[in-house]
Parts: sequence; C-alpha cells; structure tokens
Amino acid sequence: MKSNQKQKKRKPEPAYTKNKKAFDAVITHFRRMGRPQLGAIVAMNFEKAGGSPSAKNPSAPTPVDFGCDVILAVTAAMPKGITLESVKQAYFEFDSDDEIERNVYAGKILKGRVHSVEQRLGAEFVRRAIWPLTTYFHPPRIFRSLN
Repeated sequence: MKSNQKQKKRKPEPAYTKNKKAFDAVITHFRRMGRPQLGAIVAMNFEKAGGSPSAKNPSAPTPVDFGCDVILAVTAAMPKGITLESVKQAYFEFDSDDEIERNVYAGKILKGRVHSVEQRLGAEFVRRAIWPLTTYFHPPRIFRSLN
C-alpha cells in the first residue's frame, strides 16, 4: 500500500446493546407513567408529606415534558414506511406485563421492522439524552449569582 493513499475511515460500530437498553427503559417508563396531567391533585407529591419541602429544581422536566420528548424523538427517528400510529399501537397501547407477549404483538404490527425501529428509537433516545432516565429526571442544579 502506498503511503500517500488515503486509508478508508471505518464507521464506528453501532452500540446495539446500549440502544436496546435505552429503548426498553424509556418505553417501559412511558407506559408505566400513564397519561400525565397538569393540575393541583396530580402535581402533589404524597411521598414527602410531613417533611420539610426542599426547593424544586426548575430545570427538572415534568412527566408531561418527558412524554412530549419521547413523542418528538419517536417522530424524528421513524423509519420509512412505519407510521407513528403503528408504533403507538405496537408499544404504547398494548397492555401486557409479559415482555414476550409485547414483543410478539409488536412483531405482528411492525412485521420484520421491529429490530430496526427499536434500534433507531433507542439511538435517538441516547442522542437526545432522554436515557439514562436518572440523569434526565435529575439534572444538575445550576446556581446563578444575583450580581
């Protein structure tokens, strides 16, 4: 090989495991969250009843923000030929606690594109920093000086 020839740059291998974990965690949390609402009763945190309240982190997202971020990421990373309605039907609306049943149902709805959809959405969740959920829901506090 001549020294002046350009060597081909290799594309980095996709992080399949990381994308699948991100997809599973975000979709599971989204499904468990139900339908978030803004309001006085829903916004109350009954776990901290009786203790001294701490100052709320203004940069922490609400469940409504999380739901919007997930839907925006899903619409942005959707492969051709797959609609948002089919993804909602396959992953958000089917109600079963068994993971195998959910995967079989998603396979019936999305045909052979299940793994492609899961990988694309997982990569988008990682890119948008929605996953890991602990860092998404508990961002660092940034204190500003009052000067």
